[in-house]
Amino acid sequence: KKEYNWFFKRNLIGITLWTILYCALGVFFGNFDFVKNHFGIVAIGIGCITIITAIISLFIRKLILERKQK
Repeated sequence: KKEYNWFFKRNLIGITLWTILYCALGVFFGNFDFVKNHFGIVAIGIGCITIITAIISLFIRKLILERKQK
């Protein structure tokens, strides 16, 4: 129970900070003319970056696991 309370409190702090940070970044970047005029392109770009990052992470993890098996 004590470990759960410790985790829960820190999780709430993290969620709160994460939400405030990304809302502030959305307001900040949302005021740029390029983002206003090309929001679709920006959204697709963010999605592509996310997918590329996931693929790279999986590739690195696969390499690490192969090296451990040798």
